[in-house]
Amino acid sequence: MTKQDVGKDQSQAKNTASVAKRIKEFNELLAVLTQAKTSMHAIQRRLKSKCAKKAAERFVQQIELTLGMVLLPYQIVMYLEGYKSGFESGFIEAFHVVLESVVPEGQRGESTRPKRTEQERQAEQEESRRTAMAHFFRLEETNKGTLVRPWLFAMVVYIWTAFECVAIDLWESALNENAIPAAHTVLSSLSKDGTDTDDGGLSGQYVRVGLAAKYGFDLRRRMGTLLKSKFDFTSVDGIVKAYTKAFETCDALSALEGKLKELEQTRNLVVHRGGVVDEKFLSLAKVKARRGTLLRVELPQVASYLRATILGTAGLLDMVDTNIAALGQTPG
Repeated sequence: MTKQDVGKDQSQAKNTASVAKRIKEFNELLAVLTQAKTSMHAIQRRLKSKCAKKAAERFVQQIELTLGMVLLPYQIVMYLEGYKSGFESGFIEAFHVVLESVVPEGQRGESTRPKRTEQERQAEQEESRRTAMAHFFRLEETNKGTLVRPWLFAMVVYIWTAFECVAIDLWESALNENAIPAAHTVLSSLSKDGTDTDDGGLSGQYVRVGLAAKYGFDLRRRMGTLLKSKFDFTSVDGIVKAYTKAFETCDALSALEGKLKELEQTRNLVVHRGGVVDEKFLSLAKVKARRGTLLRVELPQVASYLRATILGTAGLLDMVDTNIAALGQTPG
């Protein structure tokens, strides 16, 4: 065997190991998403307030969108493979149909079609997913990052969007539902720290007549909608500030802030810089990267962002739900 052959064999072995590793990481990410759906449904059932229940329902929808993005390569590869495997399975199915049609019913005995248990069907599905993703990751090895990187970038954007949306929707609806105490707390705190500006006709001192008239001079169920513009829900710091002002704490996110901020900065880099690493990203995110290069994102990294988002969302839901229950609000 020549040195060239040895080198080729070593390269193939390395690629095989890389593909197997990525399939394992993909299955782990899929397991996180599947468990997240189950856990969020359980959380949703125990919540009492209408706003928390609705926010949990919307977050489940975002999880399903993320799941669709995660499974996209599998769906595409299976669609393409379907032309070949569909013909093969269709031929076998047709063979059994014809065979059964020519054998009288009383003489058939056992069915000529192979019987599969639920466990066998599940194993077949898992094998088809493994095979499809192996094809995808082998293509990635050939194309050097042009397939997996944009796929992972899209996942990062989806995950941050899910968290940002649930944070703002929950805060807004909680203040709308729990108007007087929380809104008063927010306006009082903004006045004290000098950030109470008249941007929209509402401040701690007055409400413009035009704004009051717009809502029939009844703002009791609109305070969250009116006050949300005073906060920046596009950043972790802004979300923490908004919840702290309204509920006097945001301990639900304290242990997760580091990972959520990394997710935030990674998403911002993808959306605003096309994933090209710059000085701002290097100074804010604790990620190893070189300035001027395309950011490398891995499946375990995406899984860690997803876990932080799920835990953070669950914490916010419980915190708001408990707060409203303590004030004796009517459950939804």
